[in-house]
Amino acid sequence: MISKFDKNKYIFFFFISIIISGCKVDITSDIYTRDIFSDKNLTFPSQLRVEIPSCSKEKIDESSPEILALFTEESAPTISGCENEGMNSMLTVNFTGQIADSKSTYDFTIFRSREENDVIALSPAFHPNFKKRIEQLMSSKRTSLDYDDLTINFTLSNDLSSEVIYFIGAGWVDGVPGQEIYGSLQRREKVYVTSPDVVSHLVLNNEQPQLIGVMIRED
Repeated sequence: MISKFDKNKYIFFFFISIIISGCKVDITSDIYTRDIFSDKNLTFPSQLRVEIPSCSKEKIDESSPEILALFTEESAPTISGCENEGMNSMLTVNFTGQIADSKSTYDFTIFRSREENDVIALSPAFHPNFKKRIEQLMSSKRTSLDYDDLTINFTLSNDLSSEVIYFIGAGWVDGVPGQEIYGSLQRREKVYVTSPDVVSHLVLNNEQPQLIGVMIRED
């Protein structure tokens, strides 16, 4: 039942942005319900989009090595393109994250925690070494990480045969802002979620906020 959710436990997070202060950075991940309810450590696809001076070949060639160097080999980062969005030029990096119960060596991890009433809570985290490399890059550019430059997004897709219920403390769902958001997904349905600044702030302070609660509806 949806009333089983403890609304005070969950701050919404999910899908990720790495931000360089003064630069817009977004991280977006594709999360599937089958992986959420698994007891195995599993990988998922993510994209990091970071603002660079322009999408000229010169600037892409200049920026790509230092952005790729933020990641470890297991994240398998690759440059996939660059797009102009208004006044911003966004370089896109495809990489691999991991969903896990406890320990993970991946640069970006979504940790599961098993709560009462069969609720699975999801919490994002940067590996300490990943965060350190970001800070070093920012320092070399005489800037720093700032939570209001960091945006975390994710697409939650239901690939189970059962209906799934989710709860988000605060954020945007399919572009609509709200607080204490309840929703449900039938099989093959999906929802696009964007986290609020408080999630970015907590993640950048090495905390693991519980961003979203998910459970399977029981008849």
